Amino acid sequence: MIRFIIALVFLMIIKAIVVSIVKKIRFRIKYSKPLTSSEIEELASKRRMKKINEYYRFSRREIKVDKRFKSSMTLRDSTIK
Repeated sequence: MIRFIIALVFLMIIKAIVVSIVKKIRFRIKYSKPLTSSEIEELASKRRMKKINEYYRFSRREIKVDKRFKSSMTLRDSTIK
């Protein structure tokens, strides 16, 4: 019984080592080439939105609309659209 437990623990350790090595190899293969321009733009957009969302918070409950002010925002010059 003790041998079985020792063998089981040993196999779990070996499995963890193999999984770790496979993950490292997959990472190297996937990220070994330089980023394309579209990938760079996508990454920059994600980072920008993350920073914006960290800094600004928006809650609809905190916004109160002044209907008189909003209705006074009509265009005076009909040529501007």
